[in-house]
Amino acid sequence: MPTLECYIDFKAPAAYLALQPTLALQQQLNLTLLWHPYQTRQSAIPAPLAQETPAQSHIRVRAEARQRVHLKYAALRGIGMHFPTQPGNCDLALAAMYVATNNPALYCRLAFEAYWVHQQDLSELTLIENLLRTSGHDPQTFNAGDRLAQLYAAQTPTEERGVVDAPAYIFADQVFIGREHLPWLRELLSSG
Repeated sequence: MPTLECYIDFKAPAAYLALQPTLALQQQLNLTLLWHPYQTRQSAIPAPLAQETPAQSHIRVRAEARQRVHLKYAALRGIGMHFPTQPGNCDLALAAMYVATNNPALYCRLAFEAYWVHQQDLSELTLIENLLRTSGHDPQTFNAGDRLAQLYAAQTPTEERGVVDAPAYIFADQVFIGREHLPWLRELLSSG
């Protein structure tokens, strides 16, 4: 049974949109899927300025275009998706992935929906404990301080492996950044 590692961040729109196709790939190919947290750097779309430099205009227009593409893809797939004005802090929810090991896919789905559909704050301990409970995990096993330290300590080694954004996939020591690589991964996993 092939193993595929998947790095996600709940505030990364592409990671949210990749969730269902990744789970479908796991089911279709009978994969072992290993979920890992990764902290991405998400920025709010800059407000238009009365006198923008070409660089400022380029950054804003590209960010708006990326958001439109994500929203279009979500609409085509019937997925609720609401971009927050400012990207939230998801570190606590990511740290909880270290204890959400019984059914990590359910925990991830619930956390993504909390952020993208219900606009909930994934830095609230009560919410994270509820997500753990709902996904079949004992929230008492979640020591936030220890798990946050584990999350922060993993960032540099993860980036040294080649992960620079989410979703990222690692198969046979090859790194694939972005959901657009899922068809290629399907081909590689099917033949390997």
